[in-house]
Amino acid sequence: MPMIARVLISFGLLVVLSLGAARAEPQTGRWETNYGPIEMEAKPDGFTGTYAYKNRPAFLAGRHNGDGTYRVTWVQEISEIECLETVQGSPYWGRASFVFDGDRFIAHWNYCDRRIRKKRDFRWTGEFTGN
Repeated sequence: MPMIARVLISFGLLVVLSLGAARAEPQTGRWETNYGPIEMEAKPDGFTGTYAYKNRPAFLAGRHNGDGTYRVTWVQEISEIECLETVQGSPYWGRASFVFDGDRFIAHWNYCDRRIRKKRDFRWTGEFTGN
């Protein structure tokens, strides 16, 4: 194969891989999830989002870990577990770990400051539906 053809094929593969990696980030807009819709806003180092839990407003914020995952804190007005500490004035909060893959995410979450262990925690999945 001629050298120019190999270079072009390598460059094309690099572009495709780069495009795939660029989309592995949160997108601003509506996400339909197994817990209901989230309105998410992408930020330079992560994202914020709002959702409803039992018809009350709830909030989440995620920061990129540098390894493809996002460390997320969620805060609600009510929940099944009341934490000893408060976050943003609420004792109803928890942690999550989000991974984005194009128009989808998979997350695992738990209450309060409990360590995230994927096989033991609650699963949260979502699909981007648009702006």
